[in-house]
Amino acid sequence: MALENEETTVNTFLKHAFRGGCRALLLMSSGIVMAQQGVTDSEILLGEILPLTGVASVGSLGLSSGNKLAVAEANAAGGIHGRRIRLVSEDDGFVVARTIQSARKLITSEKVFALTVTSGSSGSQALIPMLKETGIPAINTLSFPEGFWNPTVPNLFAAGATHPDSAEQLAIQ
Repeated sequence: MALENEETTVNTFLKHAFRGGCRALLLMSSGIVMAQQGVTDSEILLGEILPLTGVASVGSLGLSSGNKLAVAEANAAGGIHGRRIRLVSEDDGFVVARTIQSARKLITSEKVFALTVTSGSSGSQALIPMLKETGIPAINTLSFPEGFWNPTVPNLFAAGATHPDSAEQLAIQ
């Protein structure tokens, strides 16, 4: 029973984090939404890059499930401004080269509006130049390098604790 309550708490957190992230991405570009790739009159296309296989998948599977749940709930409630959300997931296996390949695919082939998850610190760090160049909004919620938020880049968002803060909290425990 304790595990079920813990899973419910985690899923609720992920769902709210995803919703908040989507709102932030849309508000950030609300004046130019129609001009953005991945946004049509009927759909908003989002992408996520995370390890869905391999040893690092243990945390990412829950995050991806929470994102999919949030998308389903948002769509059941009419979407965002009448547009349905579609989420495309890319498994990078926590391999930086695959993270970059996945981002290129999502941005240039799939033409996503934004990335709701970028994979871990090393993968996210490697994506920063591409994300700056393309201007594609991206949120990192897994583990983010300082370069993702310092200095501030208008289209990059980090949600969660920094590595030093995480290490401090683990040491206190």
